[in-house]
Amino acid sequence: MSKLVVLILALALPMLSFAEDKDAQEINRYVLTDAGLSRYIAAIERLRPYAGKITSCDDTQASSIGAMAARIDRIPTAKSAITAAGLTTREYVVFSFAMFQAGMAAWSLEQGGALPPGVSKANVDFYRKNRAKIDGVPPLDDGDCDETG
Repeated sequence: MSKLVVLILALALPMLSFAEDKDAQEINRYVLTDAGLSRYIAAIERLRPYAGKITSCDDTQASSIGAMAARIDRIPTAKSAITAAGLTTREYVVFSFAMFQAGMAAWSLEQGGALPPGVSKANVDFYRKNRAKIDGVPPLDDGDCDETG
């Protein structure tokens, strides 16, 4: 699995409890594109200088995509880094989850599993096609957080 997807997983696991139907549907409907990936990578690169300062080891769980985007919006350097790359904070969150979902589904298929219900095969194909590019993005520094949080 790519380093970027592992990073997304590490950042997203504390927030995955939202699982609201409308949010899951939005993630399932989201279409990963080359332009979106370029903007997403640009956002990560713009976030890199601030990564240790904008993350928190003890972040509270967000209950929805909207809550996650609102949390980012409350951190001016994070919001401006993402919007300067051409994404809204909401699209950044949705893209993150869609990319994570596609990466996990690609891994599952490689292990002989089936495509999970609702997961876009096109997004899985996109992930596979762009795996080298995704793997080439170094993870963001999480500051002083250790594995125990």
